[in-house]
Amino acid sequence: MAVDNPGLTADGVIKPIKTVYRSGYGYPMGGYGNTSLPMVDFRYKYNFTADITVPDDYGTIQEAIDAADPGESVFVRENPVPYEEELFIDKTINLIGEDRDTTVISASSVTGGSGNVVHITGSHVNVRGFTISGGDCGVFLDYSDNCSIRGNIISYNNDYGIYMANTDNDTISFNRIYSNNVDGDNEGYGIFMQDSQVKGVWHNTIHNNIVGVKLFNSWLLVCLNWNWIYDNDIGVDYDPEPLEIDGNIFNNNRIAVKISGDDSPVIITNNVIIGSEYGIYIEIGSPLIEGNTFENNTYAIYYVNDSSPIIINNTFKDNMIDIYHFIWAYIDFNPATLNLKSKGRWMTCYVELPGDLDVNEIDISTLEISKINDYPVDIPIQSHPFGIEDCDGDGKIELMVKFDRSEVQDAVGPGENELTLAGQFIDGTEFEGLDTIMVKNPP
Repeated sequence: MAVDNPGLTADGVIKPIKTVYRSGYGYPMGGYGNTSLPMVDFRYKYNFTADITVPDDYGTIQEAIDAADPGESVFVRENPVPYEEELFIDKTINLIGEDRDTTVISASSVTGGSGNVVHITGSHVNVRGFTISGGDCGVFLDYSDNCSIRGNIISYNNDYGIYMANTDNDTISFNRIYSNNVDGDNEGYGIFMQDSQVKGVWHNTIHNNIVGVKLFNSWLLVCLNWNWIYDNDIGVDYDPEPLEIDGNIFNNNRIAVKISGDDSPVIITNNVIIGSEYGIYIEIGSPLIEGNTFENNTYAIYYVNDSSPIIINNTFKDNMIDIYHFIWAYIDFNPATLNLKSKGRWMTCYVELPGDLDVNEIDISTLEISKINDYPVDIPIQSHPFGIEDCDGDGKIELMVKFDRSEVQDAVGPGENELTLAGQFIDGTEFEGLDTIMVKNPP
């Protein structure tokens, strides 16, 4: 269940400079078209009495951490020059930066950006008020529990802004997490949760990562609330475990929310999803999608195969397609190696459907080879012969259809060729399948 908004003025030592009132898209604290809700200006300034102050008492942050007793607080003054350190925290402390814009911890010159800027293995650790950058990982929560990462800028790390592994009851809130893909490879996560039980991810701004939030065998005790997630390739990518996504704003992600886990309960409610190629993309499962607003997306809700979302009371505006169901079929072309000098008559294709879908529901007249190597073609099936049987002995009924071999040979070239079979079910649901054949043209 979503919890009540815990408040936009922070507790303890966190003191936002000002509260402003805004409305419309793009301001998760301002609501959706509601000028009465406050939004915190995300620049934090701390005025804090600490047990240890850097650099007054110790020249480096790590020296101060090592000297602190469990439960004490370390205050780090802002500095025009970054603190070039990699920190290791294995005890209960509060680590507080004076101003998150000007209190910078960078690991770029320590190990060439190959380590963790802040590595936490302790419990009840609070890290607030820093810019954290220049490592493979900005903050690594490693078998930690009851920790809070709050009010920081976490950016320009190679692979991960925040990485959580085997954590329990940690909270990520009021951070700005962006551009964590410095080395340009296929990794680049704002927040990555693995085998973790996380209390909540609240009021963060997460943008310009490859994946904003990734959950892998992890779950949130409360939910993912009130975040602004934009300009990522994938906003939220979920693998199995229960999840609730409530009250967030997603702008201009290629995929705003991707559900690729099993059939664990997923609830997606009261979000605003704008300008995505896919608003919600469902590979498997039956998520509840209720009370969301979808606007200017190519596909607002796109689900594949035998997934079965529950779609209730959503608002759709100016999407190209509001709800789209697509099936990926398993196909096998025979022969797998095609000799262009052959005089054979047929090219055979076997079609098997995922899950409980039935090939008897396919409208055979719609079947065609629609693409070869992504180049559009139009090669229709031959009306006869065709058959429905378990051709490969795996217990699944397949549809067997034939194509004119000369038409296929005229459209392919030597080497590997990827063939796309396209068609529709009787109810109009579309499906596709891919198979690769080898083409030989002997002298």
